[in-house]
Amino acid sequence: MRDTERIPLDALEEIIQLKRELRDLRATTLKRIHDSAIPFEIVLFTSNGSFVKADHPGLKTIRIRLVGGGGGGGGCPTTNATQAVSGGGGGGGGYAEAMVKAFELAASEVISIGGGGNGGAAGQFNGVGGGATEFQRAAGGDFARATGGFAGQSIPSSSNLPKYGGSGGSGGTGTEGDIQLSGDSGEMTVLFETQVGNVLGGQTQLSPTTGRHVFTFTGFHGDDGVNYGAGAGGGVNADDQTTARTGGDGADGVVIVDLFF
Repeated sequence: MRDTERIPLDALEEIIQLKRELRDLRATTLKRIHDSAIPFEIVLFTSNGSFVKADHPGLKTIRIRLVGGGGGGGGCPTTNATQAVSGGGGGGGGYAEAMVKAFELAASEVISIGGGGNGGAAGQFNGVGGGATEFQRAAGGDFARATGGFAGQSIPSSSNLPKYGGSGGSGGTGTEGDIQLSGDSGEMTVLFETQVGNVLGGQTQLSPTTGRHVFTFTGFHGDDGVNYGAGAGGGVNADDQTTARTGGDGADGVVIVDLFF
């Protein structure tokens, strides 16, 4: 059996010091990784504008997050004693995200915000689709782009119940960027003679669903889209309603720029 080999005291002190240095290096590295993942500043664009690089000295990287405008909800006409009707909800705007190094940016880059689509007028009128949102590239094309949600549709009042109301609009989609996602489609509801359910607009990655989780024995106008890029609700009427209903307006898109220094 071999004797246990003893480590000289000075070598042991060197090992202990090396472990301390490795521990400190690990802590410093983790802190740098953590800090690099947290933006030091966030710039919000809710209307057309320009991103000017010189406004942010020391900038290293930006993260672009954007959504297209939400689709407008469909309107609906009046009803008699045996009819019901509803317009479809507008689709949510598409979503796109991109990481861009500062050296890739021109001195100024154009930003275009997609407007929310108008709701259908009171009566049998479809809504209007939302517009596309873009963070353009001066050299051509876009760093990130997403289309708007499609419009909710309107249908005539019907006595052949139960049946579905107007079709919801499809969601928009990301078309440029590292991440490209679609918004949710707007909903349609089932029509009964004495009551009609709500019609929800499509949500996006930056906004919740628009609408009311209720049934009505009368009717209501469609709710407007909320936050950024949400589709609007459609108008609804139960039986014997003398007031035509409007669809809600889709929410405007947005561009969020996270700055890393």
